Amino acid sequence: YRELIGGLVYLANATRPNIAFAANLLSHFSAKHLAKRILRYLKGTPYYRITYRKDKENLTAYTDSD
Repeated sequence: YRELIGGLVYLANATRPNIAFAANLLSHFSAKHLAKRILRYLKGTPYYRITYRKDKENLTAYTDSD
């Protein structure tokens, strides 16, 4: 189960920010059925991802930390 949650957290950080909240919540609570639900969601949305394009020369970053 921990390996599955680690994989979901990696996906959230690397390519799928839309599951970040759910993956973080699962890392605090042990709910295997919810992890399976997220996997079903990921299977049904394979084309949702971060896309980086070459045509933009500027990189803009924002932060809310002090």
